[in-house]
Amino acid sequence: MVEDIGKNISEFEVGDWVSGFKKQCLADYLITDTSKLIKISSEIADRKKCLIEPMTCVVNILRAANPKLGDSIVIIGCGVMGLLCINGLKKSGALKIIAVDFFDSRLKKAQELGATHIINAKKEDSVKMINELTNGNGTDIVIEITGKMAGFHTACQIIKRKGKILTPSLYAKTEPMQSGLYLMFKSPIIHSTHPFYSDDYDRDMNIAYDSYKKRILPINELVTHTFQFNNINEAFEKLTSGDPSLIKGIVEI
Repeated sequence: MVEDIGKNISEFEVGDWVSGFKKQCLADYLITDTSKLIKISSEIADRKKCLIEPMTCVVNILRAANPKLGDSIVIIGCGVMGLLCINGLKKSGALKIIAVDFFDSRLKKAQELGATHIINAKKEDSVKMINELTNGNGTDIVIEITGKMAGFHTACQIIKRKGKILTPSLYAKTEPMQSGLYLMFKSPIIHSTHPFYSDDYDRDMNIAYDSYKKRILPINELVTHTFQFNNINEAFEKLTSGDPSLIKGIVEI
């Protein structure tokens, strides 16, 4: 919520609800320019949960994916961003939207949001199943969003020749690279679809906001936990616990 404004600000007023992209966090107040903020209308349902980020990241991913009519798409990782991607793709013209995850509860949610096929990679051979679903040709597009090199390796195995791999993940840990031969023989197009991939971040923020209003990106439905700021350690403990019931948590002041 806007607490105060500069003398030359006309697009915002004190008391406005806003959301946007800022690097700073865990603070009671932030001083910022207006270029990375979106005003959240009081008419918006669940406006506390209208999180412009990560929705803008999802807009970035979906615009880069740009599936053609009849394409097959695999989403590896059904956290909040993977699930939003699935919902955003369900009217894209893709005939197969295949969700891959380790947890049945998240796969069930993926199916509710538009996945045509679900695969539990702990219980099933995901590479074999996807090859069967694509008649041995491989999938047209893979969105790899686990943050694990094993997920990227799977993407390289299942992508068709000259297919498209989108990876908004941050591979922070040093892990062995096992995909060299697949990259050589299949020559996929790899998009690093982080926020900096966007050629117009302000446009994508506005698309995210409109997509929320139209329930194309219903992030409010994926907020599973709410924490109070004065008990923020509980939020971090839940985040690091590996509890699959946590899809998206928010912290209230």
